[in-house]
Amino acid sequence: MSEDEIRVHDAFFPLGVSGPEPVAQMVRHLLGPGGDWISGSILNVSGGEWKGR
Repeated sequence: MSEDEIRVHDAFFPLGVSGPEPVAQMVRHLLGPGGDWISGSILNVSGGEWKGR
């Protein structure tokens, strides 16, 4: 994608972040001490795009 296409795509997400990086950050969090007490949860890593549809 060109820089302009990436900018337009990222603008769709209220937090301005998209792509694989947010998911990778959540995986790192779950694998570290922050994930020790998390079980049976649905984690919404959508950059704010998901609005309860």
